[in-house]
Amino acid sequence: MPDVVGMGEERASSRLGSAGLTPVSQEREVTDPTQDGVVIEQRPGAGTEVDQGAQVVIVIGVLRQEDTLEPPATPEAP
Repeated sequence: MPDVVGMGEERASSRLGSAGLTPVSQEREVTDPTQDGVVIEQRPGAGTEVDQGAQVVIVIGVLRQEDTLEPPATPEAP
């Protein structure tokens, strides 16, 4: 099982496919911008022996946007 943690989703899926494995993507909210769009976890883990065609879950970080509300516009004084 190749290690795909830290790779982008497309690259990780391609690498797993080349190894004869079937990637299954899941998303998880993250607050660290460096984890946005990259594999933050894989199951089974790197180095595990698996059969050809086995499914590998790759968890992709999705940056949670903080709800920032702009202050209401104040009407201009006459």
